[in-house]
Amino acid sequence: MTYEENLKSSCESGVGDCETPLAKLQYLLLARGYTGILQFGRIFRISDDDASHTLNQEEMTEAVNNLGLEFSEEEIQELFSSMDEDGTGTINYEEFLDKLRVS
Repeated sequence: MTYEENLKSSCESGVGDCETPLAKLQYLLLARGYTGILQFGRIFRISDDDASHTLNQEEMTEAVNNLGLEFSEEEIQELFSSMDEDGTGTINYEEFLDKLRVS
């Protein structure tokens, strides 16, 4: 079973069944099709308020909200932490895309 099939299966009862906020985000974007990730990439650039080519947690919250996705404050914190692999307190576009890819 591919990761994509596993993700769909684990979240099939709805996003509330997704094991992690990252899986929930991947599922929601996957449900929107290819344009879901493209749209979030565009939102990444728009939400980068200081033009640093990175998002801090506040900007990440803005990005998720701009997409109309429902995440709790705790889910956004966990999502952000899972994407901030280098521990800088920001996520760059490469970290962002790498984590969103369903492989």
